[in-house]
Amino acid sequence: MYTCVHWASNPLLFMSGKTTPQGPAKQIWVLKTSVTTPMDIRRLRPLLDTLIMGDGRWNFDLEDCDHILRVETCTVPVEDVIHVVETCGYYCAELEDIYAPASYTASMP
Repeated sequence: MYTCVHWASNPLLFMSGKTTPQGPAKQIWVLKTSVTTPMDIRRLRPLLDTLIMGDGRWNFDLEDCDHILRVETCTVPVEDVIHVVETCGYYCAELEDIYAPASYTASMP
């Protein structure tokens, strides 16, 4: 996994969607990409650093089958992140949340 910037001290606050004393809570975007090598990441790093500058962080998980790009930000819309990645010639799309039906979870031991 390749990480840029420091992780938040309390990530649960950011995932809750609530406002913190420091300001609005961060949004977490999980994106499926076609980025496969560290060289690809080096190519994207200046653009993602500029886009996310100061208000968040980003990282890739190249070991995941979907080559995940995870972005935490307060102000940058997911469409801007997708546009930057696609402008460099890579596939990028928001990963859909998949929830198990209530009947499935109720039947689990």
